[in-house]
Amino acid sequence: MRFPLTLASSLLLPGALFPAAAATFSYSPLLSKPVTLSAFVQSYSNGTVVIQGGDTAQPNTPFTFAWGDGSTTSGFFTQQHTYLNTSQNYVLTITAHENDGSTQQTQVGVFLSPPSIARQSLPTGVVFTIPTGTVDFATHYPYPPPSGETVFPDSAFPTYTRGDMEYILTEAAAAAQDFANNNTFLWNGVFQVDMLENQSFGGGYSLWYTTPMSVGYGLASVSPTVQWHILFNELGKDTTLNSPTSLPFGGNTDGGASEIYSETMGDIFSYALGYQVVNNAATYGIGNDVVADMSSELLGGAASLQANFNTCVGEGAPFSSWNPYNGGPDPTLCTLTTLAWKFIEHAETAGNGYRTPVKRMMQLLQLFDPAMLAQYDPGDNSQSGATFRSTLMVAAESYAFGMDLRAEFRALNFPIDDTTYQQLYTNPALADACDVNGGGATVADVQLMIGEALGARQASNDLNQDGQLNVVDVQTVINDVLQLGCTTK
Repeated sequence: MRFPLTLASSLLLPGALFPAAAATFSYSPLLSKPVTLSAFVQSYSNGTVVIQGGDTAQPNTPFTFAWGDGSTTSGFFTQQHTYLNTSQNYVLTITAHENDGSTQQTQVGVFLSPPSIARQSLPTGVVFTIPTGTVDFATHYPYPPPSGETVFPDSAFPTYTRGDMEYILTEAAAAAQDFANNNTFLWNGVFQVDMLENQSFGGGYSLWYTTPMSVGYGLASVSPTVQWHILFNELGKDTTLNSPTSLPFGGNTDGGASEIYSETMGDIFSYALGYQVVNNAATYGIGNDVVADMSSELLGGAASLQANFNTCVGEGAPFSSWNPYNGGPDPTLCTLTTLAWKFIEHAETAGNGYRTPVKRMMQLLQLFDPAMLAQYDPGDNSQSGATFRSTLMVAAESYAFGMDLRAEFRALNFPIDDTTYQQLYTNPALADACDVNGGGATVADVQLMIGEALGARQASNDLNQDGQLNVVDVQTVINDVLQLGCTTK
């Protein structure tokens, strides 16, 4: 955020209680080797598409283009292909044959007709709007309403209509609210975000302090191709800067010390929301053409984040939690990049998705109170403040994955106070209700809950407090063991 803007024994249970992971997209290819291949549709004309792209590894063997209509060609970029049936969309698969004998692929959505989106019922209490008329904003912090933004014209959406974008981003907003444990700003009981255009800026920024909340983007963020990771990033900042509602980070940590929280959480939410939307595409009625478009863009964004992290490590991994805003380079960039990339790296290594670790990270960060604010020291470039900010973020990321990451981040020059870390990580407010046996939620907890539900044990763990201990309580513990969270969702 930039002031005030922000660019035991086994247990057999019915299979239905253990739903199979439905993930079809992840950032895991980045863990084996850098993703160097990228491509996009440069132009359309009467069924003929021009594909531009490249591979920074510079392979000597021609690329393979499987056009999605049964035809396959080989060659180097730029490529052109004519589709005979223009009444449908296609998924183009491009394979690079690298000089070391390996291959990598990317997919591109080819839109000759409207995107395949069969809109489903939207979640209640969540609204994401791309207005067509003037919006009279109020603010819920002592900043004036924005004045340099305008509404997007229909021409800004050449592939996805305004309604398509609102639908996808409403689903993403619902996920963002859930990621924040429903502990974020509501306007008249609704989690609402409006999207505006800035005609003098190409990127995106969060207007987290407006009522309703809003985000601003330059035209390049949505046209000619949608930069999904940028759209999700600012939505993430709106969400996290308005959390916790008891003492939001936004408005209380503004200034030079703001970015270690705001920019880090924007990046984490960006790729977590992307993962969530793509892997629930079927539920949302989103077709393979849209999935290919979103997946390729998100993976490309994450690849850039990884490349920036690697550059930072090569430069000695400089740590800074303070941006003086003096017109020079932002010294916090390596710190923010490291926190965000390490989150992705650990999420992909664990292989359990993003929802639970993001919710756990937010749970620790939502402990934020006046005493922690004083230690955060937002108004001073102090060593004690820097150490607390660093420790807070490392503790939150450690709690997200249930593992101590202090040594890993110390090796990357993060200052960490062990006493503060322990106080944060072991805070009683973080107690897991599903850990009915103690020592972490495990299959033993599931066995105990089944015993209580069947009357073999005294019923003492009515988790949802509905006056009875039954299959709902058992399923809640099973979900926690599966790292889906101590919830029935």
